[in-house]
Amino acid sequence: MRWLCAALLLCAAVAQEAKPVESTAKPQSVAQTPQADRDSFTFVRYQLHVTLNPARGGFAARGVIVLQNDSAQPQTRAALQISSSLKWAAIRSEDAALRFTSERVTHDIDHTGAVNEAIVELPAAVAPLQTVELEVGYSGTISSDATRLTRIGMPAAMAARSDWDTISDSITAVRGVGHVVWYPVALQPATLDDGNKVFRALGVWRARHAGSRFRVTFTDASGKMLITNGERKSEVEPVYELERMGLEGPFFVVGDFATLTTANGRVHHRPGREEAARKVGALLAQAEPVAASGKAQRAVVVELPTGWLSHENGPALLTPLTGLPDDVYQQQFAHLVTHASFYSHRPWIYEGLAHMAQAAALEKQRGRKAALDLLAKHVTPIALVAP
Repeated sequence: MRWLCAALLLCAAVAQEAKPVESTAKPQSVAQTPQADRDSFTFVRYQLHVTLNPARGGFAARGVIVLQNDSAQPQTRAALQISSSLKWAAIRSEDAALRFTSERVTHDIDHTGAVNEAIVELPAAVAPLQTVELEVGYSGTISSDATRLTRIGMPAAMAARSDWDTISDSITAVRGVGHVVWYPVALQPATLDDGNKVFRALGVWRARHAGSRFRVTFTDASGKMLITNGERKSEVEPVYELERMGLEGPFFVVGDFATLTTANGRVHHRPGREEAARKVGALLAQAEPVAASGKAQRAVVVELPTGWLSHENGPALLTPLTGLPDDVYQQQFAHLVTHASFYSHRPWIYEGLAHMAQAAALEKQRGRKAALDLLAKHVTPIALVAP
C-alpha cells in the first residue's frame, strides 16, 4: 500500500505539470516560461521577519536571503520555492524590483502537495562561488492540509494526524521544509508515489544547508508563548538564530504553555497537564547521552494535542503527553539528550550516536539482543543516505 510506505517514511525521516498562477512579467505560455537550475544555488543565509495572525491562520514574511552559486557555470536566474498556500509579493535586489514569474508546481516537500515557485531574473550573472543578496516578501495562510498523503490513498483521519502543521487560535505548530515550506528553498520536484525520491532529495538538501545561518524575528499579537529551536538574540525583541541550520531546520510553536525545567532540559505543557509533565520531566532528567562535544544544548519537549504524531527535531521533541510506558520515554529521551549534547554535520554520526544511546537504554531494559535488533533496523537507512 503506497500510503502505508509513505507514512512509515514520514515517521522515520523526516516534476509534474505546472499551472501558472501569477507573474510580475507579461503573460507567457508554459513553453516560454523561463527556467532556472534548481541545484545551482545554496541558501547560505536567511534573515526573515515573520508576522503571525493566528485568528486567521495568517503568515507573512519579509527579509533577506543570500544565495551562493555552487555550480560550475555563471547563473542569471534563480528558483525560489514556498508553500502553495503562500504567494510571492516582491523580490528585489539593492532596492530594485526584479522581474520574476511564479507558478504552482506539484511537489511533496510541502504538506499541500505543491509549491509556488518563482523564477527570478538576477540583476547580473552570478559567477561560481559568488553570492547574490535578495530581498523577498510573501504571505498567505498555513492550515492543516494533508493533500500529499490523501492523494496517494492514505485515509484522511490518519493523514491529518501526520501532517498537522497549522496556524490557529488554539495552537500554532509549524515545521520546516519537508512539512511546510515557510522559508524559500529550491529542490527538484518530487512526489511520494515516486519511491524514495522525496526523502532522498530532502536528505541531500538538508546536508547541503546544514551550515547555513538562519535568523528570524517573530511578530505575534496573541501574547502566547513562542517556542522555536533558535537561540534568542535579543531581550527586547523575539529574535532567534540558528548559527547553523543543522539537519532538521527551523520550527516554531505558539500556544498556552507552562514550563517545567529539569536537569536535561525543559518540558512545555498545556494548562492542567502538570502531572503528566512532571512524570515526563523526571524521565527526561534521568536520560544520559553517550557523547558530548562543543556547545551543548538543552533538550526541549513540547506538548502537542492528543492524536497528533510525534516529531523529533534534533534536541526538540514535539509530542502529545499521552502516558506512554516509561521504557518508551526512556529510549526517546536517551536519543534526544544525545542530540542536545553532541552535533555533527555528518548524518551517520549525528543520528548514529543518538541511535546508540537509544540502544543502550533498550539494553538496560530488555537485554543485548533487543539493542542489537534496534541498531540493525538503522543499517539500511544510513546506507541510503551515504551511498
